Amino acid sequence: MGKQQIDLASRLEAAIVDLRVKDPFLPIHVLVPTPLLGTWLAQRIFAETAHVAIHFERPEQLAWRLLEPVALLEGVRRVPEFADLAMVLAAAREEGKGENLPDYLRTALRTRGFAPALLRTLHDLDAAGIGTDALNELAPRSAAPERLQLLARLQGSVNGRLHAAGLLSRATLLRRAAQAAKQDAVGAIVVCPLDDPSAALDSFLAAVARIYPLVSLERVRPRANVPENALHRLKSGLFEDSWLAPKGGMRPEALDPSVRILAASGEHLEATEIARMIAEATSDGDLTYGEIGVLLHGGAERAALDAAFERAGIDAYFLEGTPRVDAAARALSLLLDLLERDYERTRVMEFLTTAQVPWEEILGEDAEFSAARWDRLSARAGIVRGLEQWTAGLTRATTDAKEVAERYERDPDDDRDVRLTGSLRVVLDRLAGDFAAFPAEAGWGSYLDATLNLLDRWVRRGDAVRLRLERALRPLASHAPGPTRGEFVAHLQELLASQTYREGDLGESRVFVGGIAAAAGLRFRLVFVPGLAERRFPAAVRPDPLLLDDERQALGGSLLTTEDAQERERRLFADAVDAATERLVLSYPRVDANGRETVPSSFLMRAAEAATGRRVTTAELLTIAEPGETVLGRAWPVRSERALDVLERDLSLVGAGGFGSARHLLEDAPHFARARAAEAAGWKPSLTAWDGVLDLGDADVASWAEGLRIGKKGSASALQDFAACAYRHFLKRGLRLYEWEEPSRVYQPDAKERGSLFHEALEAIFVELREKGALPLRAERLAEAQTLAHLKIAAVLDEAAAAGRVVHRLLLEPLEIEMRRDIDELLRRELVTGGDFVPSAFETEFDEVPFTFGDGREIVLRGKLDRIDLAANPARLRVIDYKTGAFDDDEGAEFKGGRELQLAVYNLAAERLYPKHAVEEALYRYSTEKGGFQDKGCANSEQNRETLRRILGHLDSLAARGIFAKSADSCQFCDYQSICGIAQVRESRAKRKEADPRLEPFRQLRTIK
Repeated sequence: MGKQQIDLASRLEAAIVDLRVKDPFLPIHVLVPTPLLGTWLAQRIFAETAHVAIHFERPEQLAWRLLEPVALLEGVRRVPEFADLAMVLAAAREEGKGENLPDYLRTALRTRGFAPALLRTLHDLDAAGIGTDALNELAPRSAAPERLQLLARLQGSVNGRLHAAGLLSRATLLRRAAQAAKQDAVGAIVVCPLDDPSAALDSFLAAVARIYPLVSLERVRPRANVPENALHRLKSGLFEDSWLAPKGGMRPEALDPSVRILAASGEHLEATEIARMIAEATSDGDLTYGEIGVLLHGGAERAALDAAFERAGIDAYFLEGTPRVDAAARALSLLLDLLERDYERTRVMEFLTTAQVPWEEILGEDAEFSAARWDRLSARAGIVRGLEQWTAGLTRATTDAKEVAERYERDPDDDRDVRLTGSLRVVLDRLAGDFAAFPAEAGWGSYLDATLNLLDRWVRRGDAVRLRLERALRPLASHAPGPTRGEFVAHLQELLASQTYREGDLGESRVFVGGIAAAAGLRFRLVFVPGLAERRFPAAVRPDPLLLDDERQALGGSLLTTEDAQERERRLFADAVDAATERLVLSYPRVDANGRETVPSSFLMRAAEAATGRRVTTAELLTIAEPGETVLGRAWPVRSERALDVLERDLSLVGAGGFGSARHLLEDAPHFARARAAEAAGWKPSLTAWDGVLDLGDADVASWAEGLRIGKKGSASALQDFAACAYRHFLKRGLRLYEWEEPSRVYQPDAKERGSLFHEALEAIFVELREKGALPLRAERLAEAQTLAHLKIAAVLDEAAAAGRVVHRLLLEPLEIEMRRDIDELLRRELVTGGDFVPSAFETEFDEVPFTFGDGREIVLRGKLDRIDLAANPARLRVIDYKTGAFDDDEGAEFKGGRELQLAVYNLAAERLYPKHAVEEALYRYSTEKGGFQDKGCANSEQNRETLRRILGHLDSLAARGIFAKSADSCQFCDYQSICGIAQVRESRAKRKEADPRLEPFRQLRTIK
């Protein structure tokens, strides 16, 4: 800030020199409105020489210095942070129990924002020296006497609590200090312009002025008889009409570079344009970041400015910090969320994924944990919320993980899922235990202790959070009534969310970003004042609901009214303008965050008039304001050289549409380069690496690809996936990609879930019929079987609803009706199609079923058979696999070009399970009206075995050469369509590549019926 105008510092230096004429070491106490101004002045006065015994402090700090000896003897102290709010809460809670209190006041006392509002009113009364007697005296003359009487009682209660606790309010401290001041306690006093005048402060300053040398530096407004530029005109003529030319005449003159007005398209774009202006202003080195200030009326713009500055690489010092909650605070807030949200899966996983949990202490040093894997496992388990769902879902997940681990050759990655599911169950058990110990009813202290226990157990590096919670909440334990648990959690999370992050300090070369009031007296060569939209700056001023303006005037003293608050808004804007020594940028968003058009602030209009010397209408303001480089429909500049960051530059170049404008992306953005290469390769007439062709010349790739060949443990569904599309096999079994499915509240089960429920019901029905000796089904027991079926269907659906697979059981009634109808018909058809076959086994698992193909290669098959029917005389067997979809005969094809392998594999499994029975066939039984109740079979013949060998041989031949190409003819139920593109694109690309000779085994595969 070396080139800033430091008129206040100069005047302060002169005052100190005058006071030290007789004693060059006279202690000087400089009273400042904010600590920031004190720091800034301390860095600038007497820059060329050392200075000693100069203290910068706020008035109450000097008052405590004077009163401290007496206070220590009396055992009194200043009010700790939040303690006065705690006493207000206690007083309000006590008054709320009164019997004669009007309903509207009783409701007000329970309103969440009542206590802070009351505290502000009590501070005003205390500073003005107005007590309960004055309020009670005014009450009969008021339109609402019971309100003022309540206010008087609350004031008396709070003051009594403060007195009993030995605490001094700010006003009391000032009054007591004025009485305790002694001749030799301090040297001399210099008072900078203060923004909070009050009777207590005035009395204190008057008292110390009678004892010590005191100089008051009044606020100085700049004036110029002959303004040099627009900024001088603005400073001299702001809020004055004498500078304005008569209305009409020539249109306003253009502003010179000393004053610029920015009319940004939106709120975030306003911050972007400010960052762009700062980057350009400092590009030549004449202006540094430390000579720039962004002065805010409120805090609404901080987050957007922080994001824009980070994009532009601008170092900034945010005085009030930026809303970046530290990791430990966020983790604790997420943890407490689980108390009130019934263990919502998304909330649990957000905590486990983002929090820095001391896993070694929770799970033990040797335990395995992975938040990302836990997220996937719990999602696949269909968990939504509730401990019961977590228990049931993790039980299912453990079973599924074990099945997957055993399905192949015990892949270590699959075993890891088993271990991770177990460790996640431990985590949930520990969470449930700790939450059970959290009190349902308690006081502030007990709730705080329980919270700190959770913090210590579940969050790393929470020391800073612990200290802040102790400081903010421990006083409430002594002075405030106990809250409900919900109130405590809400208050605590609000406290955690209000934590801010501040980088750097004021002395570094950083752009200053802070409130106008806090920056009073500071000077910058370049100043930005954003947010100059109506109702934002000036803010809408509302009267105090507890003590109205007419009542404040009747009470007298120095009580401020809404008129004073409006004047303060004018003073704030004038201070912001005064802070600029060379250049000033005033800005507003034309559209707010909700998409509504805004109105330029009246302050902005007055500033434009003062700067131009003429009346300015809203339409004329837009002609002299700069629109910025970006607009809502185009969030990048037209000229790439004005880009704020690389993203804006790329968008600008590409948006220009010139030939080769995006070529630089190939070098700068590797993801874009790969995507472009994949797109280009997709249209080539031959197979490429982007089509699933592996380079087996690389030893590591060849070793990895060996695991994708036919010839290890596998299931019928895995083989069928491979035959349907080798690329799907590569993505699913090789890269282990899967489609993300986020559990949500299910209102109607999808086709897959309906099929699962149908299978569960059929298994329960036939198992019960077998146990009752009702199989094979006979006509005389059909009605009994159908009645039993209805009961089993209802039980299966009840269990599904209880497990959270659907929001409410009533939503399954249409499905229940449909299942009853279909299964009734299925049972009726059993009388006709059963013959001498008897349903004997259901959901039978098979394992270790070897099958040799090709040149002696062997695969070991695993899986499950829906149903096995046996017949005697002679001993025969058939396998039935239930289908709930539409019937697809494909002209009697059994293998459908390799797309249907399950039935052939089921024949092999049945022979292994029942060596004394002749396996006739395995068949799909379409068991619904949609499927027409038809059967489609695959005979257990040597010809079909040989066909299966051929299919497996073709698949293994493709895998052995590293060819995993896309088929584009089996995509209807594929999870990877987003990777391969829309149907027309997939099919067109596959057609262009179908002549590639490396696809010969695949072409032969598709000829198999």
